[in-house]
Amino acid sequence: MPFNQWWTFTEGLVETDRDEPGVYELGDSNETIIYIGSSKEIRRRLKEHRAEPDSSCIKTNTATYRIEYTSNYKKREQELL
Repeated sequence: MPFNQWWTFTEGLVETDRDEPGVYELGDSNETIIYIGSSKEIRRRLKEHRAEPDSSCIKTNTATYRIEYTSNYKKREQELL
């Protein structure tokens, strides 16, 4: 499944995501990509980003995110980078 729409990077929305393998993009308020990552457990990884210190670049700049669920997440991340 290719990337879907951008979502607001809130705890409530992250909680609704599936904890399955995939890639994700974090974006700023203009939906400009600031980080690309992958994980075998997307929800867990996004929650880790939400828990970063307030001084971290990701915590300071992330306002939106989107997910592409795929079992071949490491390869897909490399394609996106």
